[in-house]
Amino acid sequence: MKITPVELRNLKFRTVMRGFDPKEVQAYIDACTKEIERLLLENKEYSEKLEHYQKIEDTVKETLVTAQEATKQLKESAEKEAKVIIDGAKQKKKEIEFEYASLVSKREVFLVEFKALLESYLSLVEKKLATETTEDTEKSDREKTEKMEE
Repeated sequence: MKITPVELRNLKFRTVMRGFDPKEVQAYIDACTKEIERLLLENKEYSEKLEHYQKIEDTVKETLVTAQEATKQLKESAEKEAKVIIDGAKQKKKEIEFEYASLVSKREVFLVEFKALLESYLSLVEKKLATETTEDTEKSDREKTEKMEE
């Protein structure tokens, strides 16, 4: 049974012989009324505080969910960006390796061709020297012969 402070204030008992002292009963009812009023007020304050804290809890939960979603999106974005960077680096690596292989091949071709050119020039120089040596020998022989003939 729910009793309000107003009902307690308005409560009247019958008077009987040898009953309770009406003043004591009224004093007790007044004390109970005050205590119930205090408890109701305290209950209201606690209910308001509970509602306030529930609102704070809801806000914290929403904030946490938002932060988790933002973290997830940030992580996904960072992973995508990292993948793009890594893929770009791998492609650049392949390009550099291809360019390196091309340069090594060109170097080998150059060295072979340059060696052939040098050998060709050496051969020409050797022929020239041989021809000059032969001509010099012949000239020297003629001069000796001419001097002898004289």
